[in-house]
Amino acid sequence: MDMFFILQDVHKCLLAGKRPTKGSHEVASMLCSVICESWPETCLLCQTAGSCEHENSNYQTLSARFHPCTNGEGQKRKEIVCFALSLLGSTSTKLLSGSQSDQTRLYCKEVLINALEDFSLSSKLVTFFGVQDRLLSHFAVRCISSVILFQLHESNSLDSVWQERYIQILQNPHPDNETVCSLLTITTVIKGVLTGMFTHKKDALEQLVISLDPVFPGLYSGILTWIEREPAKPVSCANDTFDVATNLVAVLDLLEVLVAVRLNLKICSLSQRLVFQQPSVALQVICSPVHYLVQKRTLLLLKACLLLKTGDDFMTGGAELSLNGDGHMTSDILALANAVLNSVAAGWLLRVPVSSKAAYFGGNSLLSRSGPDFVMLRSTSLVLLKSLEYRILYEKEEAGLDPAVGPQSYLHSLMLFVNQHLSGAWLLGHSCAWVSVVFGEQDDDMFEAARIVLSLYLHQRGSSGISNPAACDTGCNPHCCFIYLLRSIAFDHSVLLDFLISTETCFLDYFVRYLKLLRDTWEDFELACQCIEAREPVMEAKAATCGSETLAAVDGSMASVGCPKAAGIPLNWGGASGSWATPSVGGATQALLRPLVNYASSDESDSEVPSAHCVPIVGNMTSHPLEFSKVGGCSVGLHDRIQDEVQEDQSTTPRMCRRAATCLTELGKVIFRLRKRKLFPYKPDSLLKLLTGIGANLERHSDKAPLDSCPCDTSVNILSDNQ
Repeated sequence: MDMFFILQDVHKCLLAGKRPTKGSHEVASMLCSVICESWPETCLLCQTAGSCEHENSNYQTLSARFHPCTNGEGQKRKEIVCFALSLLGSTSTKLLSGSQSDQTRLYCKEVLINALEDFSLSSKLVTFFGVQDRLLSHFAVRCISSVILFQLHESNSLDSVWQERYIQILQNPHPDNETVCSLLTITTVIKGVLTGMFTHKKDALEQLVISLDPVFPGLYSGILTWIEREPAKPVSCANDTFDVATNLVAVLDLLEVLVAVRLNLKICSLSQRLVFQQPSVALQVICSPVHYLVQKRTLLLLKACLLLKTGDDFMTGGAELSLNGDGHMTSDILALANAVLNSVAAGWLLRVPVSSKAAYFGGNSLLSRSGPDFVMLRSTSLVLLKSLEYRILYEKEEAGLDPAVGPQSYLHSLMLFVNQHLSGAWLLGHSCAWVSVVFGEQDDDMFEAARIVLSLYLHQRGSSGISNPAACDTGCNPHCCFIYLLRSIAFDHSVLLDFLISTETCFLDYFVRYLKLLRDTWEDFELACQCIEAREPVMEAKAATCGSETLAAVDGSMASVGCPKAAGIPLNWGGASGSWATPSVGGATQALLRPLVNYASSDESDSEVPSAHCVPIVGNMTSHPLEFSKVGGCSVGLHDRIQDEVQEDQSTTPRMCRRAATCLTELGKVIFRLRKRKLFPYKPDSLLKLLTGIGANLERHSDKAPLDSCPCDTSVNILSDNQ
């Protein structure tokens, strides 16, 4: 215990930024002896690993012999080892961060160099890969990773003992705790190099990823056999910390960082191409009988690979990514996209699990959350949409996809998948509302989906002349999608401004492309507004007066106004910012229509702020509060008022169309003012020209007074027509 107090004093000095009184060589000796002597069986195995008795054992006896002691003395020894591992790890981490004084940094460096060179620290640390105790394994992985990064920083070379050990472990066809620890250590080291300040980052990572090529592909190819063996695990192994889910997550984490290295540093090895060249493995894991977290994690990996966003959660400020990174990237991404589309054609979507009580971070189900797992819905949708986009973009040799398996067929399958998991309060009233409903919680994914939907529509319009009703059937009418987007933000132009300024989404690309379409197809936009506006007042009246009624009768009543075929409506949908609840018969739910974020009352919005005694209908396009008088849980006069408003505008431009035009015109005014003050982050002239034409379009097609013209009209007339 005296040694423990000495190390504790060293730790306190380092935290205070002071140089400890104990010599660096003595401290290094104490740390290594604590790690070894506290667990004599481990130390003995280290010393005899080279003998003929253990020469071919692959350290297999360690997993069986190295169980944590349950008595008090054993617990104390375990705590000392954890403390020593933590001290070693924090010492190397602080050295890499450069947050210490010169004297303290020199002392820490001396401790680590002495431990590595004089006391064979690496050989001692790698023996912890086989430890059954989860806490010890955790501290060991962190310690080994930070020490490897320190060595890499100092010598620009990887630790040979560590490399030999993980290559040996990954050759084991039956993964165990050693496999998990090895994979986690490799992943942590790669992340550390990607995010750290290393002089020769590319050389170091190229050396590491190439060393995986002889062993990692075989490990990846065999993960399906792990799943097959899992149900047959003997009862005697019930207390073993190894399980398939833990190993699979470790494999998925390593796959993601390997692809991130490929995209960011343009390094391409066999291990980095596995997801693209053998996509069937990942696609089968998603539908296999494994932990739901593994299924979700695998789907997220496919999504990140297709969107070229692997590593986004731990890397910031990276270079712009493209498919031109290496000579194989385009063919690899197309191979993955084709595998996804072939699986969808074979009914893969029907087997993708979407839980209504999703577990997060591998924990217990959240019983209080209602509705489907939107992470799975979003990821599955984007995987299919992005695959379809790649196929259309890069298979130039085809004059167009076979109509039997073309975009319409895949989009129809996607709509069946989405509607299968949306029911009750989540039910779609219009097929094109699915983008806002499914992606409402994730802005970047929503605009990526909207952009792809727009691209698919333009492709089909150019190749087969798709009609708007047909586009609505498969949820890809861009006008309807845009209307529902505006509806979800209460037609607040300040929210659009935030999206335009943000660099975290592709909204600018989507917005400019859509405005060009809107400029040329204004009549289609008005028709979409009229169709949605005609459907929703009746639907909202049904929701307010007869919340328990089914939607089938309402759908049938819409046939007379010429609406495209669609399925139901979210009775109280608040869009991206709204709350969701099932209408309550008898008035038990009073605030079910109140949005979580009141965009309509923002500083830049022209909408009236509701008073305290009024509850706005979130889905209502009139944007003004309606007073409720509760009699038996029903709203008196609501249906009549909605009908009056619809009849008032029957011979004019749809109210929703004018609200959208007002929103876009106000956005143009704000952008013009910001540009005039040199406060806009980029040159918006082309965008302003497109926004300026909105008011003119409405004036040409409306018998009402025109909207106020944008003050930037004269400033953009000098722009060329093709800009």
